[in-house]
Amino acid sequence: MEATTGGATGTAGVPAPGCGSYLGGDVWYSVVVPSTGNLTVETGPAQGITTFDSAIALYSGDCGSMTLISCDDDGAATDAFSKLTVSNRTPGEVIYIRVWEYSNDNVAPFSLSAYDASLTAPGFDADSFLAYPNPVTTVLNLSYTKNISNVAVFNLLGQQVLAKAVSATATQMDMTPLAAGTYLVKVTVDGAVKTLKVVKQ
Repeated sequence: MEATTGGATGTAGVPAPGCGSYLGGDVWYSVVVPSTGNLTVETGPAQGITTFDSAIALYSGDCGSMTLISCDDDGAATDAFSKLTVSNRTPGEVIYIRVWEYSNDNVAPFSLSAYDASLTAPGFDADSFLAYPNPVTTVLNLSYTKNISNVAVFNLLGQQVLAKAVSATATQMDMTPLAAGTYLVKVTVDGAVKTLKVVKQ
């Protein structure tokens, strides 16, 4: 979601965040801890604007009695944005998120996200994946640094025309039975799927 601290004032009666040169101008959000007990909260640029120097703090409790969990100023990978991860929290617990701009001297839009990073799907390293030849006349060769679990070929109508269970780092798909044309080949590795366009001659 996108947000801004424009028009925000300081919040009294809450433990000081302890980082990010807090001088007021904070905005608050809440998020429910997922069933895994893990939660990551992160700010980032919005509308292509990267001048917002964010800081965030996470709190537990309720509006009358909050406890500071953690605070971060520049922990995100992008510019001066923030990122906090908590684990082993109680599923269903409400966590309060306090966001402000470092020294409260700039108002610009920012983005805020809260997610369970432990559920993130594994990535597919395109640099380690080989598929050749393309165009193909008979056999399509596929290889990767990890075991390929499945290969499926679809026509452009979305119909599966070939499929093969695999448990190896290299395999071949016999494309001979297919008519000439363009196909989508989906390769599955550890739950991640790589889709490539292959031309059958």
